Amino acid sequence: MPGFEWLNIFGTIIAAAILGGAGCSLVGYYLSNLRLPFMGVCLSHAAMAGAVFASLLGLSIWPAAFAASVAVSFLIGYLAERMEIDLNVSMGILFSFIMGLAFLGIGLTEGPKTGVLGLIWGSVLLVSRRHVIWIAAATAVAAAFAALFNKELKAVLFSRAVAASSGIREGLVYYMLLLVSGLVITVNLEAIGGLMLFSLLVAPPAAACRLSRRYRTSLLLSVLFGALASVGGLGVSYVLDTPTGASIVVVSSAIFALSALAARLRRS
Repeated sequence: MPGFEWLNIFGTIIAAAILGGAGCSLVGYYLSNLRLPFMGVCLSHAAMAGAVFASLLGLSIWPAAFAASVAVSFLIGYLAERMEIDLNVSMGILFSFIMGLAFLGIGLTEGPKTGVLGLIWGSVLLVSRRHVIWIAAATAVAAAFAALFNKELKAVLFSRAVAASSGIREGLVYYMLLLVSGLVITVNLEAIGGLMLFSLLVAPPAAACRLSRRYRTSLLLSVLFGALASVGGLGVSYVLDTPTGASIVVVSSAIFALSALAARLRRS
């Protein structure tokens, strides 16, 4: 039947887009509200650099990408807490170093570089059902973390110092958030791409916070906008025959622009 054929062809792609967009925007909500939006781009590019060198050395891509992402996130957290270096400065230095490593690895790769370059731009149209299961599992882990540590996360978002004075182990919650963020970013790397992930980590949460100041409402809106940006990008790519990753970025940016306009109109 035509309907089932269509579902068989595009169902996996749409599922990957919805789950990936929702998961990235979920962890992006916390990173953005902790005033760490640049953390997302550092983690995504660290995962990309790890994957590039894993491909170069003939190793498994996902473990290397996850290890690189987690290592960089913990290093940034350590620099922020133990050294008198501005967090944005340390992230900027690490980001430039990571990008240098990634492109060095690409340059050292022999033969066709299509697979390695796919880590930069993503290939959601080629995602497999097994990959969708991994994306779903990572998104479920992020959702479970947000639910189980709901009170602690709200306190940390308000103020890490106040959370610590209230008896909350804010350091543990903070590093667990970085760990979960690294997991979500890693499993979405091949589908969305290292350069495209940052848009889903930042734009949907920013749009949600423009429309609502309430914690739960803005969090749910962030997840919804992330899923809409991914599916909308797929639709734009299909209709206009444009690159899928770039289309997702454009749609997520458009969602933020519309939310900013809506917020301005509501105030006036």
